[in-house]
Amino acid sequence: MVIGRGGSDPDANSNISKITRMLSEGMGFGWAETAYTAVAAPLMAEALERTHRLGFQRVVVFPYLLFAGRLVEQVRATVAAYQERHPEIQAAVAPYLNAHPLVVATFLERLAEAEAGEARMNCQFCPYRIPIVGREDWQGAPQTGHDH
Repeated sequence: MVIGRGGSDPDANSNISKITRMLSEGMGFGWAETAYTAVAAPLMAEALERTHRLGFQRVVVFPYLLFAGRLVEQVRATVAAYQERHPEIQAAVAPYLNAHPLVVATFLERLAEAEAGEARMNCQFCPYRIPIVGREDWQGAPQTGHDH
């Protein structure tokens, strides 16, 4: 389960869904869910209860957040409350993004692009432009349409 901040901007919310899809499909998970800490649906507690109704015995929650603080603590508290209600389920919270070297490198790349006046479309995860987990062989390949 990938947890985003959640907000009123559908484009920002959809980026978290995109991350969930890429992780799920690229890493071969059988199922994945997107949830949010606030504003957008589904909220974390609702999504965790849905995983329980679906019968999953193990849940990994990945806070797609840059900084420690209230939101990371909220994720941990929500998962702890879920675990308390369902002690038979294994639930773990993965580390949040933090200052991972690849996050820092991406920030510096975007800063350099901004300083150079390079405006790029909002397609940081285009598998034809950069290697994406599970789609590395698509980088540089020609983009083709569907046969239908």
